Amino acid sequence: MLEYEFGNTGKIVAGVRKRVPHHFHCVIAIPKGLSPRVWDATLNQPVERLIKDFLSMATVSSVLIEPLGDALQWVNYSTKTQSYF
Repeated sequence: MLEYEFGNTGKIVAGVRKRVPHHFHCVIAIPKGLSPRVWDATLNQPVERLIKDFLSMATVSSVLIEPLGDALQWVNYSTKTQSYF
């Protein structure tokens, strides 16, 4: 699932930049055997190399990668709806 927002500025972003950011929410299914290439379970954070790769792109200013948790709550938040399903 990919949800794209343009022109949605949060309180932090609006105060930092004058340009309106592009904003993405995304769920990516990663096979369990490949998860260590994305997530460091010991440190409970994304692997450093992945973040560096994203930030090396000229158009990317910030990245937040986190475990999904409650899928329904996340879908409702990312689509800005009360009940997506």
